[in-house]
Amino acid sequence: MNHRKINWPETKKNLISYLSNEMLPFSYRYLFEHPCLIVKMENEFFGCKTKPIEKFRQYLSDTERDEFFYAKGGLVFLRRWFPDKQQLIGLPFMSDLKIDGDVLVSFDAGYEYCQRESFLHDWQNNKGTEFKYNRNRKALLLEHHVKSYFKNKFPFAYREPSNKGKFSTHAADDFSFELFGFKFLVDVKSYSYKKSNGSSVAVIRNPKPNIIYLFGDVLDEKTIIINGVAGGGWLSLLGWSNSFSGLTHIERKHTHNIECLLVMLNMAYQEKNYIKYYQMFEERYNNLQVVT
Repeated sequence: MNHRKINWPETKKNLISYLSNEMLPFSYRYLFEHPCLIVKMENEFFGCKTKPIEKFRQYLSDTERDEFFYAKGGLVFLRRWFPDKQQLIGLPFMSDLKIDGDVLVSFDAGYEYCQRESFLHDWQNNKGTEFKYNRNRKALLLEHHVKSYFKNKFPFAYREPSNKGKFSTHAADDFSFELFGFKFLVDVKSYSYKKSNGSSVAVIRNPKPNIIYLFGDVLDEKTIIINGVAGGGWLSLLGWSNSFSGLTHIERKHTHNIECLLVMLNMAYQEKNYIKYYQMFEERYNNLQVVT
């Protein structure tokens, strides 16, 4: 029996769309058998000995292909879920995760601001100004909505901040994730200003290599976004400082796509370790140039 050939361009579009929406890798067999993903040619056929599923596997495992990463064991990822330094500089995949504003979460943010206000550090010497008030207000609105989002969506991994309820105590983390025996500290950062070219810039005092920084903004009362994530070591490398204050300025384009973190958490829910697959990716592509 001759099977119809696969329409690769249309199938590729379907696969990218499906994986982007799910933010989770799937086995190539599952993808092949999915009723809505594989598009076949009308009047072109494989040879009688050709197995379409094997052709599909070969297509996905091609290391020259810049859309997919086919891991050992048959899991299929989007390649952009494993950004390397060259990709981040040349091809920053940036998307926004939108969070709906919530009245109760906003109330909690306001209560914490009132309790913490007199203890907040003033690294930029503008305490007491309307600008500083608005900055702190937006920062806590962002922080509380981000915490609420991850606490509700990933309760198995979410851990409360180390200074919860201790309003006079400063902590490096706003919350943390506990995955596979490791604790990942998370600090939520809002953008402080825009450059003349329109690029958003966040300011961090001495980025810590053991902290994951999440970047976002409060667009209005109904919309909060997260649009960047990066480790402190990476930010120390790319950020710049124009004084001896230890303040590091970070442009949004130097952060990872938030997808990377969400994929890691979605995989952890299924007891799959994203870090292990990242190591596989680096081993395979370490000596390959990034396709632009």
